[in-house]
Amino acid sequence: MSDGYEHWVNSDGAVVVMSQGLAEHGHPELVFVVRPPEGVDHAEVRGGIERLLDMLAGSVAQGQWFGAWSAIGTPPEGFLHPSVQGLVFVDPMGSFPEVPHGALLAILLFEPELELLQHTGAYRVVTRMGNALHAYPFPLVSSWERESVAREGDERSMNVGIPTVMFGGLTLTFSPEDTVLHVRAQPGHGEALQRVMTQLPSLAFSLRADVDPIADARFFWEPDQPDIAAISPPSSNGLAIAGGQLVVTVVDEREDVLQVIEDGFALVLTPARWAEFERAFYDEQPFTLTTANSGLGLSLTFRPSEDERDHIRLLVDEQQLARAVSIEALVPYIQAIDELLTNESELDVTVELRPGEAPSFHTSWELPVPLMAALRAVEPPEVRGLAPFLIHKA
Repeated sequence: MSDGYEHWVNSDGAVVVMSQGLAEHGHPELVFVVRPPEGVDHAEVRGGIERLLDMLAGSVAQGQWFGAWSAIGTPPEGFLHPSVQGLVFVDPMGSFPEVPHGALLAILLFEPELELLQHTGAYRVVTRMGNALHAYPFPLVSSWERESVAREGDERSMNVGIPTVMFGGLTLTFSPEDTVLHVRAQPGHGEALQRVMTQLPSLAFSLRADVDPIADARFFWEPDQPDIAAISPPSSNGLAIAGGQLVVTVVDEREDVLQVIEDGFALVLTPARWAEFERAFYDEQPFTLTTANSGLGLSLTFRPSEDERDHIRLLVDEQQLARAVSIEALVPYIQAIDELLTNESELDVTVELRPGEAPSFHTSWELPVPLMAALRAVEPPEVRGLAPFLIHKA
């Protein structure tokens, strides 16, 4: 069972409930942000969310894992409303300050959306939601009054009916500047790829991807869409566009083919080129390819997961941050905090700066009193709004 919940109603009338205690099992905390229709009691909505969180906490205690992009069906009678038949868990990657670093946002799904997700992946469903509701990368707030994003013709997608392969931390990011698809993988998946290949009925599969934090836009697709399209935040320059999947086919053709298709990519390789790609993946060596048909290139590189590197992450977008604080004043403050944490490891520190308040520090484990005192003694910059950031020490 969970140790309880944080819950409140935000300024837009949405009920926010966050689990407390899943982290003790090494599991991300889960956050629900649900706006009920007018006339529906907030306490009733909160109670429904907490009952479901109790069920999920019991499953986590028994070893079940709900990760980013995973989805579940809710009880047959519906969850909060009969139309809500499922949930998908997504990592906002700092897009919403309401969701703490490391926690996952739960988004409500209708039955047709849950079915679409099972066939084509969570990326497509939540990115469509972002497009429909003008929210990047997807809506923070769930509601059962919105329209479904499942569409007639979804069954014609090239992703339907082919095997799916997934490797944690693999990302697909297209750079329009150099017209290269950057495939970035974490080490340690080579043997898994070879095992999967031996089990496929043919060398055709959909390689599903996470989203790279550097992406500032995401490809999006609906049936009968006339052109390639993407969604992005107002601050985006569109220099790194994420895709949801890479459909790989190996055939006896004369040349290799790479294209942007639907909300991802399609790669047709000759057997010889596929053997090169597979060997590079297995040996964790860089691989590059330029295709003659479109001039698009592919680059395969390997990197450790973000959790294996020290890093600093801003938890709001650049526009919101610029409205809240002078960047020139913020950078020395972040550097001073980071320097105090030089000797720490396996630590996350989230710092929130708010107008008229002392900085708040949220740490993944309790720090020594002298160190906390030193952190609080660093003079913060003047802020005009919320300016949160995270420091991770690996």
